[in-house]
Amino acid sequence: MRKGFLFTLSILLLLGFLVAFSTYYAAKPPALARELTASMKTGRAAFVADDLETDLNALLGIGLDINSGNPNTIVTIDDKLPSDFNRARLTRWEQFIESQYGPFISTAFDLNTQAMADANAELLFNNDTQYVFSPTDINSFQLFVPGGDTNILSLDLNVFVNDDLNNSVPWTLGSGDINVTLRYSDTLTGNSFVSSGQLSSTASNQYILRYSPNSADALTITVGRVAGSDAGLRIQHGLFNYAAMTRVRIKATLATPTKPLTVSANMDLNYSQSDMNLSRKPILARG
Repeated sequence: MRKGFLFTLSILLLLGFLVAFSTYYAAKPPALARELTASMKTGRAAFVADDLETDLNALLGIGLDINSGNPNTIVTIDDKLPSDFNRARLTRWEQFIESQYGPFISTAFDLNTQAMADANAELLFNNDTQYVFSPTDINSFQLFVPGGDTNILSLDLNVFVNDDLNNSVPWTLGSGDINVTLRYSDTLTGNSFVSSGQLSSTASNQYILRYSPNSADALTITVGRVAGSDAGLRIQHGLFNYAAMTRVRIKATLATPTKPLTVSANMDLNYSQSDMNLSRKPILARG
């Protein structure tokens, strides 16, 4: 009798284990499928966002690169005056994405480009630095931290102007905390020069390049105190002149931050598909 009871108990325990085992693994495939589906949705959202960011980079017409190293990071910006940026084209792109591209891939987009289409268009660094370009005169840009310090250690500026230099007023190089190199060239080979030395990050150091007796017909490069920021940069031309196109490559060196450096457009990108939502500012460059 005792042996029969133990045998029966063993069989019941084994059956209970088998039922629990079967129930667990019967529920596993749907749970696994849900995990895979969620992962695919996240990957799809990231892919679509990257695709839109590539389009936006092309619309802005600015070359961006972040080369992170130890101990320094180099940020490279390629731009020109007057700017290629076209606000109307950005607005048309926003309308196309929301009304045609979104429905085509069964996705709801809500893009807010207003901050990029106002008097100033901004690129935002995650260390509080701003790159403001294409203001209403579309003939200047500046790199600065409002009321702060960019902490730029050195600037390497390559400037080409599609004009013939008439005269210039150089900045005064000396003791300072920013190493600056200006490499200038224009339509005449003999006008090329390199100016290299140190400038103070808290003074408004200006290099003025004039192209005619008209004082407004000048390219002014300011390093140091710019728009309330220390260690800032502003480059502007007084005249709205498409013929005198200015191309600039900016290489800014700063101490590598603890958080990877990114550059975003000052606009909102909202993506929604089924139960997947993504909301962020479009990232144009990553360190």
